[in-house]
Amino acid sequence: EDQDGVAPDAFFYDTVPDGVTPIIYDQNGLLTNAAFGAGANQTVIGFAGPRWTSGTTINEGRVVMNGLFLDGAGSPDDITQAEMQGAITHEIGHMLNLDHCQFLEANVNYSANGVDYTGFPTMFPISQPDIGDLELDDKAWISNLYPSGAFAATTKITGVTRTNADALINGVNVVARSATNPSDAISCVSGYLDGTPATTPDGTYLVPGLPAGSGWVLDYEQVWDDFTSGSRVGPVQPPLFLPGVP
Repeated sequence: EDQDGVAPDAFFYDTVPDGVTPIIYDQNGLLTNAAFGAGANQTVIGFAGPRWTSGTTINEGRVVMNGLFLDGAGSPDDITQAEMQGAITHEIGHMLNLDHCQFLEANVNYSANGVDYTGFPTMFPISQPDIGDLELDDKAWISNLYPSGAFAATTKITGVTRTNADALINGVNVVARSATNPSDAISCVSGYLDGTPATTPDGTYLVPGLPAGSGWVLDYEQVWDDFTSGSRVGPVQPPLFLPGVP
């Protein structure tokens, strides 16, 4: 990164496909501010994504991690090394074309001490104590993108979401929960591949990676209205309002 406070150069913006996938430790948060505006380095731990593609093949990506969250100086408060390692895994997931997923309402375990984050996927939009280990949702979706031979033995649930008036609708979080262990869950926001999600919704969803012969319960829930911009979940922004509980 540039150390003189000047906006980052073409290396960061990767204007030429050169076969290099940069993984950048943004020590002073300069790249983060350049990408999202002044002050972003106080809230954004990292960002990433594919950069150059050919058809469905990612030829290059990039990852930027904000070192201010691990510098021991405060402003912003540091996260733990384990949380930073989890955040790196999260951003590499984005580089490999994984999107955010939510793990709310039907899946959250509440206790007198607050939220139990056990089972929260690594691709949850906000850093949380359980970010470091891959959950079933993470494994199912990365396997759906890059399937091994064993993945062919799993099954899936597909469908569409509709309003009470029978109109197709995007932006509904569809969560499949294991009938025997509800903390095992895989989710998909309807319209997840829709190129025109707000104008001609197709309502389609896919829940991949289900072990053959297992039983699952489907929940339909609202995407949290705080999940917008860089923390968005699904194709509809701002999130759709849905009445009632899952």
